[in-house]
This record gives sequence, C-alpha cells and structure tokens, in this order.
Amino acid sequence: MPRLGDKAYQQAAAFIRIHNGKNPLDNSAVHPEAYPIVEKMAKDLGLKTNDLIANKEKISQIKLENYITPEIGILGLKDIVKELEKPGLDPRKAAKFLSLIQQLPLKKRSFRNDFTRNCQ
Repeated sequence: MPRLGDKAYQQAAAFIRIHNGKNPLDNSAVHPEAYPIVEKMAKDLGLKTNDLIANKEKISQIKLENYITPEIGILGLKDIVKELEKPGLDPRKAAKFLSLIQQLPLKKRSFRNDFTRNCQ
C-alpha cells in the first residue's frame, strides 16, 4: 500500500472488517498473516475455516502448542482463538453520547422539549 509501511499495514489490517469477503476471516480481527494457521487448525479438525468460526466446542479441541511458529507464539495464538470464539467483538466500551440539548438546565425545559421534539 503506497506510503504505508509494512508494519503499519500489518497493525492496521486487524481493524479492517470486510463483510462477505473472499475469506471468512476478513470479517474478524485475525491478522491476514495468521490466516494459514487458522486454516490449518480447521483442516486438522476436519472443518472448513467458516465452520470453525464461533464453534466453541471445536475451538476448545485446538492444541495451541501444535501451531506455534517463529512469527506467532502462544500469546498470539490465544488472541486468535479468542477472536474465533467471538468474531467481530469490539472490546472497546460503548461511548456515551452527550448532546448539547441534554446539557441544558431543567429550567429551560420547554425549550428543551420543543427542541427535542423538532429534532426527532
């Protein structure tokens, strides 16, 4: 990708979700360079990758130590498994939205009610 280094691309790729992509892992936080490991996990269990995603029973059968590579250690594999269990889960807390109208003092209630009614 122009003007984006390899490391920056690698870090950003996990935040991109592609719904109905070519690979079912495109809609997950699994990094693209880890796709072959997940595909091997699924194959070793006699499944397609898509059938492994969110299948807690099958995921629990994965022996992580069999998939350690020089690039991905046990901690990375644990992250991958967490993502497979709950694909697409956003770990960030929901942000609270505080509109300007919610900040108006109660004594301005009629304006607040009229404004709120007209904005809906």
